Amino acid sequence: MKSTFFLTLINALLIITGKMYKVNVSNGTAKTVKLDKDLTAGDGMAVRSDGVVVVVSQYKVYYIKSESDWDEGVVFDEIALDVEGFATGVIVGESNRVYVLYGYVMEAIMGNVDREEFSILEIEEDDNIWLFVLVGFRLTYFLFWRFQMRRLVQNMDKRIA
Repeated sequence: MKSTFFLTLINALLIITGKMYKVNVSNGTAKTVKLDKDLTAGDGMAVRSDGVVVVVSQYKVYYIKSESDWDEGVVFDEIALDVEGFATGVIVGESNRVYVLYGYVMEAIMGNVDREEFSILEIEEDDNIWLFVLVGFRLTYFLFWRFQMRRLVQNMDKRIA
């Protein structure tokens, strides 16, 4: 029960200010969590089982982690969202899968109150495949360079002899 109150209170403060707060549930005091960047228009949040906080805004999903009991935090990943859908909520499912609720709020503001369907989409984190691609390119470049140098040395030996 305490953790639910904790997350609800953080969520309310996050929406108002774009900053994250650590709330002491025993006395209600709030302290700003120092982040490496502001969370633009945070609207919903959830906590994964590994302690990572996921914050959703209309534009992005932010993944935040902390090593200091939430005195400081780091936004280690951001994923762009469909702006027209107007993401309004986030939930963490099995295996730390992240799902975003698109509320289509702008349609309601523009007067379309007949919408009966909303979207819930899974947000997949980018695998670090780019790291393997980069290592592959560097290895290929090194091998190419190595064989070219061997040819250069052989050609120079022929000219000297």
